[in-house]
Amino acid sequence: MTGKICSVEECERQVYARGWCSAHYTRWRRHGDPEEGGKRFKDVREAILARTSEGEGGCLIWTGGQDGKGYGVQWYEGRDQPAHRVVWTLAHGEIPEGHKVNHVCHTPLCVALPHLNLATQSENGTFRSGPPAHNTSGFRNVRWCPYKETWYVSLMKEGERFQKYGFPSKEVAAKFAEELREKVYGKFAGKG
Repeated sequence: MTGKICSVEECERQVYARGWCSAHYTRWRRHGDPEEGGKRFKDVREAILARTSEGEGGCLIWTGGQDGKGYGVQWYEGRDQPAHRVVWTLAHGEIPEGHKVNHVCHTPLCVALPHLNLATQSENGTFRSGPPAHNTSGFRNVRWCPYKETWYVSLMKEGERFQKYGFPSKEVAAKFAEELREKVYGKFAGKG
C-alpha cells in the first residue's frame, strides 16, 4: 500500500493507479472520467458518441479511456476493447481473422469510419508514419552501408527484399524509398 489517498474529492480509499482508487480508476478506464459514476447509456453507440469530439482533418477523436499504447478503449461484449475496432465492428460486422483495423490518418485516437480500413498484419506494419525508433537516417527504409560507403534503400514484402545501393545522400535515397514503397505497398505505403 502506498498510504496515499484517492485524489477524487471525498474519497478516502487508497490510491491504486494514476492517483485514483481502484473504483475511480476503473470508471476512468470505462468511461473516460473517474467521477462519471458508471453513467449508463442506452447502447454502445450512444456511449461512443459521448466520448468523442471533432478533431483536425476530419478525425473523430476518442476522449474516453485509453490503453497504454494511446488507443481508445470501449467496454464492449463484456470486456475493454480498442474503440476503433468497436466502431468498425458496429458498422461493418466482425473483423475477419488475420486482419487489423488500420488508421488511414495515422491518429491512434481517431474513430472516424472514413479514416479506418481493414489491413492484414503485414499491411498494417508497412503503413507507418515516419521511421521506426531505431532508425538512424531519419527516413524510413534508408540506411548507411559502411562497407560500400553509400546510402541504400531496403524494404521487404512477403519475404521478398527490395534494395538499391549507391545514393549520394540520405535525402535522395528517401525520395527513392517513398516511390518504391508506393509501388510495392500500394495504398499501404504509409508516409514519412
